[in-house]
Amino acid sequence: MVRQRWLEFLYRRAWLTFVLMGLSFLLFGFYSVNLFFLLKANIELILEYGMMAIGDGAGQQLAELLFATYLSMLFFLMFKVCERILVQRLTRKLKSATLKGESASAAVKG
Repeated sequence: MVRQRWLEFLYRRAWLTFVLMGLSFLLFGFYSVNLFFLLKANIELILEYGMMAIGDGAGQQLAELLFATYLSMLFFLMFKVCERILVQRLTRKLKSATLKGESASAAVKG
């Protein structure tokens, strides 16, 4: 679970959150390129040749591909957390500005 202090830290530093979001997006893309096709080919190889393929390194490659899958999901999750923080900041500021504008226009009318 992401600690509240870490979220507050990111919420207070929009520029850092934006940089982290971009970095996690790039890393997600890097680790997920062709991941599906490589996993499919590796599993087909293991199913076709069995223990011989595993002994030749297909088992290790499968473990590495699964690790890359979870690493990619972690970077995507980091991207989504940063996105949510930035959207929340933006909508809170827009809501605040809208409320200030409404109160100012009400004061002018009244």
